[in-house]
Amino acid sequence: MGKIIFAVLVFLSINNLAYPDVNPPHKMIERAYFKCEASKNLEGGIYGKGPFKRFGPEASACSNQDWVRISHEEFKALATQWYGVNWDNEIPWWNRELINDPAQRMDSPWAKKAPYPYENKDSLLVRNSYKEKWFESSQEKNPEALQKAKQVLEEWGQNPERYEYERKQYDYKISVSESKNFISVVFLPIALNKTCQQVEIRMSKNDYVVLSILPGS
Repeated sequence: MGKIIFAVLVFLSINNLAYPDVNPPHKMIERAYFKCEASKNLEGGIYGKGPFKRFGPEASACSNQDWVRISHEEFKALATQWYGVNWDNEIPWWNRELINDPAQRMDSPWAKKAPYPYENKDSLLVRNSYKEKWFESSQEKNPEALQKAKQVLEEWGQNPERYEYERKQYDYKISVSESKNFISVVFLPIALNKTCQQVEIRMSKNDYVVLSILPGS
């Protein structure tokens, strides 16, 4: 019996040496970017949810330790340098400024502060959003804005898929409005008949900087 166990352990050790872990060290759901200089492999985006991209040979020469965590901008620059990627042809998500984007981070000013409102420190920007003419839009037209609004709502402390109130769950009616420079996403629990439970997330249209999170009143 002892010889069998020893043989199994030896086999597993050899197998691990022959087939090392070649994946970069990331969380199940995380925005992260990695490079491997040895084989010019790149991968990054939002692991587990997307958007996500990978460049390089499928059979990577990299081990887990060879991967180096890099910034969003370096990832894009290396993809262009090594593989000629033209980011202008990609969806807007890859080209937006990520400094103010709170996805997968819990150090945002609104994190876990429901039902308290949030307003951007740039008061002029906020005031301008109320001066423009608004009109009804759609989720289909603004998928990136909807994704950002859901991320912010979750970090604010509320489930972006199902609203819970007094031990019951409600689906959301989601409405989208936009003006020339801004976009608004409103989450309203269906059949709850309490407008005070709705939440509006207003953001700039070009880079999705959050202007305000406003609970209903």
